[in-house]
Amino acid sequence: MTPPILSSVLWSLCRSWGGRLAGFVIYFQLVRVLTPEEMGLFSAAFAVFVFFEIFVDHGMVQAVVQRPAVDPPLLTAVLLVNVVAALLLAGCLWLLADRIEALVGMHGLAEVLQVGCLTLLISSAGFTQEAMARRTFQFRRLALRTVVSTVAGGFVGVYLAATGHGVWALVTQMLLSAAINTLIVWCRPAWNPFVRPDFTPAAALAGFGAQVTGMRLVEFGAGRGTELLIGALLGAPALGLFAVGTKLHYIFVQLLGLALSDVAQAGFARLAADPVRLREAYLSSVAAVALVSTPAWIVLSAAAPEAADIAFGPRWSAAAQVLAPFALLGALQVLQKFDTAALTALGRPSLSLLLSAARAAAALFSAWAFHGKGLQVVAHAVVVSQLLVTPLNLWLLRKALGLRASSWMQQLWRPVLAAAAAWWAMQAYRQVDHIALGSLDLPMMSLLRFLVLSMVGGVAYLLVLALIARDQLHRLRFGMRALRES
Repeated sequence: MTPPILSSVLWSLCRSWGGRLAGFVIYFQLVRVLTPEEMGLFSAAFAVFVFFEIFVDHGMVQAVVQRPAVDPPLLTAVLLVNVVAALLLAGCLWLLADRIEALVGMHGLAEVLQVGCLTLLISSAGFTQEAMARRTFQFRRLALRTVVSTVAGGFVGVYLAATGHGVWALVTQMLLSAAINTLIVWCRPAWNPFVRPDFTPAAALAGFGAQVTGMRLVEFGAGRGTELLIGALLGAPALGLFAVGTKLHYIFVQLLGLALSDVAQAGFARLAADPVRLREAYLSSVAAVALVSTPAWIVLSAAAPEAADIAFGPRWSAAAQVLAPFALLGALQVLQKFDTAALTALGRPSLSLLLSAARAAAALFSAWAFHGKGLQVVAHAVVVSQLLVTPLNLWLLRKALGLRASSWMQQLWRPVLAAAAAWWAMQAYRQVDHIALGSLDLPMMSLLRFLVLSMVGGVAYLLVLALIARDQLHRLRFGMRALRES
């Protein structure tokens, strides 16, 4: 790896991790001030913005990044397409805001949509410049842009929330962050935009962009689309609890999944010509990550009330009903990052898209089917629906990798059994803790309980593994030692 590429990778990681971590810290501060209804109202509006932005970009950023050669007339054409699309879609959103509010059933949503749609216009002006920055490996600049815009917008948002501006604090934060992002990429433009646009090659980019748009729509259905449906069916407060309750799950999946997918895609791509070695690498990766990450997910699920209290404050205690099942789902979702990496390495991204579509459909259907039972039941139903897609997942892996389901289960039954023992130990301790410490009123009680539960679960997990998976622990220790010495 040459120094410029290495530097780009490091700055890309700083952009992804630094921006996310800064955003998460700010999010935790906002949640402690705002109410579930205010968070739910913004979550619904943000889901609508994400949906419209998919069509504003239309995959053009990725198309420009991957095109072998670009010139100023093409870039100007793409810029104009993005801006005109943003104008049209923002206008449509402005006109449809009242109908969307009536459809979703959230009072005040129309005003948020009409003001917040300006972010479509602001962001569209920077898409092409961002694409060129990626093409020329200016990841340091993009990393600084992300961190600066996140911190500046977050600072203003937290101040406005603390002074009683409610949902408008979040809207202002979003608009300010978008404006700073766009301003920074235009400080040093990659080309002179005042040239005659050439729309002929831009039309060729639309074909590639359509595939990207399709994938983003599927991702939207599984994530923001499900949130929007929950808001429409259960109301803004329930959506606020759902969005906050899934936040810690989302953080861990994103941070751990980002590292795993980057490494797995690079490693699996080198083995694509050798299916046997690729299958072995896949299985060993799943086994190692399952051993290491599963106890963290089990602790997060079993100690969900304490985790929600520590992260979000006492007013969000009901969010633990959502966090507990989704933390269990996270243990599987992290492993599924290897599925996507393996299918991509084999040149079968369509299978990954099929899996994503199945998961999105299952999540949307379960939310609709069980909404009459309340938020907690909906959260569990969504999680179960994702687990039920696993057989399709294994069938596609068998088709692409020649992987048998029994081989997959062989890698997982030991961590799963140890995790079940850890769960039981934590629940048993919770009963004793409730009797001995339940009457004490200490500010740090949630943190103390979380730490003790973590130790109880961790010890139980390691003890069971020492009995049934000593060989896997030895292989993991040897692999970590080899990694440190390499």
